[in-house]
Amino acid sequence: NYLTDKELFLAGIKSAGVRAKILIRLEEISKIFDIEVPNSIYFSLDRDFFTNINKAKSNPYIKSLDNWLNQLKLGELLENFISNEYYSLELLFIQMVSK
Repeated sequence: NYLTDKELFLAGIKSAGVRAKILIRLEEISKIFDIEVPNSIYFSLDRDFFTNINKAKSNPYIKSLDNWLNQLKLGELLENFISNEYYSLELLFIQMVSK
């Protein structure tokens, strides 16, 4: 699977402009950096961990995603990403590279 406009829409991001902004930035960044797949700790996290947004923000992968969204002035969308199981900026990048 890779991240698409439709996936972002289903994640509750209704503005086409915001979805485009996210996809364009991911596309640009994914071509610049070597991206590492998050380690097994990421994949073994209990989904309940992410239901509490403040607790989730203590996770380094969520912090990275939160910081990136804030740089785009889209920090209010963090809960949309988390509730739709997009927990890692690195995995979003990988989904862009795999297109």
